[in-house]
Amino acid sequence: MRRRQLLRTIQRPLSLAVRRDPSGIPFLAPEIQLLYKARPVRVEDRADFDQVAPRLDPDARIWLRNALTGIVPQHEWLISSPHLASCQDWVRSKGRRTSVAAG
Repeated sequence: MRRRQLLRTIQRPLSLAVRRDPSGIPFLAPEIQLLYKARPVRVEDRADFDQVAPRLDPDARIWLRNALTGIVPQHEWLISSPHLASCQDWVRSKGRRTSVAAG
């Protein structure tokens, strides 16, 4: 699959992609922000990942892991992060689907 076609398969429902802070101001979901920061990884992007990844809920971790796996299967965050590696075990234990377009 070509990169452009692959990128079209990465989806997130609008209700999950846009969140709101307590005062109602909309913002892009953290897992999507991290996906944008994943390539190329700068020092500040790695720092953001290290701060945000531990706070992602399991579904957001699964979505980010699947999206990264679809784009760059050997991405450093997939290899080095216990936060994304551990979600694979969680997925298996729950019997959930893990396709790139999940979410």
